[in-house]
Amino acid sequence: MYRRFTSFVLLILVVFTLVTCTSPSQVANVSPSKTDKFRIWWNEGYYPEETGTIQQIVSDWQKESGKEANLTLYSEKDLSREVKNAIERNNPPDVLYSYTADFNLIPRLAWQNRLADVSDVILSHKDDFESQALGAVNYVNNVDKKRSYYAIPISRNSIYLHYWKDLLQQIGKDPTELPKDWQAFWQVWSESQNALRKKGKAKIYGLGLPMSATATDTFFAFEQFLNAYGGDVLNENGALQTNQADVRQGIVAALTDYTSWFKNGLLS
Repeated sequence: MYRRFTSFVLLILVVFTLVTCTSPSQVANVSPSKTDKFRIWWNEGYYPEETGTIQQIVSDWQKESGKEANLTLYSEKDLSREVKNAIERNNPPDVLYSYTADFNLIPRLAWQNRLADVSDVILSHKDDFESQALGAVNYVNNVDKKRSYYAIPISRNSIYLHYWKDLLQQIGKDPTELPKDWQAFWQVWSESQNALRKKGKAKIYGLGLPMSATATDTFFAFEQFLNAYGGDVLNENGALQTNQADVRQGIVAALTDYTSWFKNGLLS
């Protein structure tokens, strides 16, 4: 099964000092003022342990460096709004970590030459990074007319699928013998749903693909279908290639396939 790895990134907006976050007493839910010496805006974790770890790291950094940092934690939704407002006010944080900034914010700011070039940090630790991760933070600067590193990858997202072995076993399917072919793999879940319905499991659906137009999960899942059908929207240089007949055909095929499962009643 195809798996796509996507790097999350550390975004540098004004100056760069490598840190990773602050003590609980410094966590605020309001935008810090422009007079703060060093400001860090961080995507709030989904688990308390994530938030606690970030706070501890910043606290340790402050003790070691003797410098002060102000850490502000935001939900994913609030962070996007606050960053947009801060940029419009010309008052961005010094460091930003966001789960979704690499979708559009970082490439756009890098294109506009509004980010610090962190190539010295990347290149001094280049052997510690996977090539895919480095490629995810190498952006085009339209002012300087060059590519460079404007963010630092510190985590990654893996695309994967869950399935219930016990349900497959109930209809006599061996989970270890799932097809490797793209079409055959997805067809298994259509057959499985029908077989389970005949056994009285009326509320079991064959698939759970996300369909929201705003959810990041939809973006990641649909990109697998684009890859499977050769619908690569951008080429390796980041140029749009949707005017190419084979690419357009791949995009149409991916859209048709992805939505067909819902139209055929295989999604809840």
